Amino acid sequence: MGGDGLDTLTAELAALRGENAMLRETLDAIDGTVAVYGPDLRYRFGNRRYHELFPHLPPDEMLAGRHYADVLALSIDAGTVADRSAYADPQAFIARRVAEIGDRDRKSRELYNKKTDTWALIRVKWTPTGNRVALRVDITELKRLQQELLRSQRMETIGRISGGVAHDFNNLLTVIIGNLEMIRLRPDDPARVRARSAAALAAAEAGAQLIRQLLTFAQRDIARPRIVNPNVLLAGMADLLRRTIGQAIPLAMALGPDVGSANIDASQFESAIVNLLLNAREAVVAVRGIDATGAITLTTRNEGRDMIAVSVSDTGAGMTEDVAAQAFEPFFTTKPMGTASGLGLSQVYGFAAGAGGQARIDSAPGRGTTITLLLPRAAPANESQGVSAPP
Repeated sequence: MGGDGLDTLTAELAALRGENAMLRETLDAIDGTVAVYGPDLRYRFGNRRYHELFPHLPPDEMLAGRHYADVLALSIDAGTVADRSAYADPQAFIARRVAEIGDRDRKSRELYNKKTDTWALIRVKWTPTGNRVALRVDITELKRLQQELLRSQRMETIGRISGGVAHDFNNLLTVIIGNLEMIRLRPDDPARVRARSAAALAAAEAGAQLIRQLLTFAQRDIARPRIVNPNVLLAGMADLLRRTIGQAIPLAMALGPDVGSANIDASQFESAIVNLLLNAREAVVAVRGIDATGAITLTTRNEGRDMIAVSVSDTGAGMTEDVAAQAFEPFFTTKPMGTASGLGLSQVYGFAAGAGGQARIDSAPGRGTTITLLLPRAAPANESQGVSAPP
């Protein structure tokens, strides 16, 4: 090779080193972890944040060329894997994670770290040449803001509930006061006093139970999802739901047999159901009047093998196609400005989407409305206790 050729090669190598240094500097500046695996799932390199989060892993020059399965095994040996199933059956855990990183259609996932009370979003992107770029970003602050919004929406829901509950509670107070007044007028009649006292006591106990249910609903904190059966939640709040919509409109509940469990936030689920029932009540009252015949139905069923359907149906006027298409949009409302926030159905949609499901509307003018939440059936739960294995 002549002198000119050597000089050219030297210049090209210098330029390549400069580009590599710039790439490394850029990756290290990212506020999240980045790890790159080749098409053969062998480790190529990771940025500074990656090695800060997983200090048990050796530096790049020692880790390069190791298969993804080997990297997972190192994390299991170090005891830093959040998923407890990794220790019960390491080989099955590794096989599952290898299959996930090899799935081009694999969606991003959120991971909660109970030990540090933090959230991370994990996503694997494929390059045109088949490399896998694993990204991990801290979303703890985003989750905090989401929870503040959910609490705000929940307070609005509680405000909507209070109207129906206050009316019901006033009826109970009327019973109590009426019976006590009769006792005051005829205190010398023991049989009458006993009967009136029993009626007043029963009304007071019913009021206390109503307040307990409302407090349970109001005080349930926004929490991370857990595996629960929707039927159990609905059965537990059935009395509150009926009192919320009022006695004039019957609520029929048909909870399907063998309905599976879902990985959901119970408080968000309850808020979504209350919002759907209150909207259904308003739809029935608007078309039939408060004392006219109308009905609301709440049903659950299995939708195929993988989904659970929770539906609320009403006998109201129904929606036009245009209204139904916008119903889940934030701040959309058909009510006069200032009378509603338009966030009720958007909260319902957000809950369903956040649970990995969907919400759909079946409605037409003159035949009422059915809104259905489709929730994925839950896989066995795995508690996150430590730092997750490297993505």
